[in-house]
Amino acid sequence: MSKFFKSKLFIILAVITVLCIVLGAVSAAVPSFGNPLRNVVNTVLSPIERIFTGAAGGVSGFFSGIAESREYKQKYENAETELRELQKDEREKDKLQNENESLRALLDLQKEKSEHTTVAAAITSKDPVYWYSDFIINKGENDGIAVNQAVITEDGLVGVISETGATWSRVSSILDSAVSVGCVATRSGDMAITEGDATLAQISECRMDYISKDASIAAGDSIETSGYGSIYPEGILIGKIEQINPDLQGLYNRATVKTAVDFAKLKYVLVIIK
Repeated sequence: MSKFFKSKLFIILAVITVLCIVLGAVSAAVPSFGNPLRNVVNTVLSPIERIFTGAAGGVSGFFSGIAESREYKQKYENAETELRELQKDEREKDKLQNENESLRALLDLQKEKSEHTTVAAAITSKDPVYWYSDFIINKGENDGIAVNQAVITEDGLVGVISETGATWSRVSSILDSAVSVGCVATRSGDMAITEGDATLAQISECRMDYISKDASIAAGDSIETSGYGSIYPEGILIGKIEQINPDLQGLYNRATVKTAVDFAKLKYVLVIIK
C-alpha cells in the first residue's frame, strides 16, 4: 500500500511540474493568456519557492553569522594585544620614573655630602643566592675608587669597597658577615658595633654587638655610624633597633638592627672617595 501511495505521489508531482512548464511556455508564447496563466503558475510554484528561499536564507544567515563571529574574534584579539602593549608601556614608564627618582635622590645626596668627593655608580650584577652579601658596580680604579671606601645611598649605609678593577668594583654590604661597623644610638649616645649575620641578612637585618649592660637603648632607636676608624664617616644612618637580646651571663648585650637600605631593590650607590 505504501509503495502505491509513494508511486502515486511521484506521478502527481511529475504531472504538476510538467504542467507548470507547459503553462509557463504557453504564457510566454501567447501574451493574452499571460495574466491568468501567471496566476496559476504563481499559485502552484509559490509554496515551493518559499521553501527553497527560506532554506537559502537560512544557509546565508548561517555563513554570515560565522563571518561576523570571526570578525568580532579578530577585533577582540586586536584589543587584547593593544591592552597588553599599553600595560607594558605603563610598566616601563613606572620603571623609568622610579630610576629617575633614585638618580635625582643620589645627585641630591652628592650635593649634601659636598665635604666629600663622591662617585655615583650603578649595580651591574648580584649573586642570585647571596644578593645581600656583595655585588659589582660599574666604576673602578679609573674613577678613583679603591678598597676600604664607604658606599652609601640616600637611605643610609650600604657597605664598603672590597675589591677593584679598572672599570668595576666589588661592594661588600653591611649584611656580609665579614663587615663590621662602629655605630652609635642617636637617642642615647651608646656605642656598639654592627656585624653581618648570614641568617639575619636574608631579612635585611644585622647584629649589634658589644652593647654595654648600662646602655639605655630601646627598640625603634636609630643607629648611625660613629665615625671611629678611617672607613665610615660619622652620622650615616645604618638602621633601627628591632629587638634587644640581653646576655645575662656575658659582659655585653646584643640587638638586631633592621637596615635602612632595602638591599633587594638597590640599583644605584654613591662611593665616598675621601
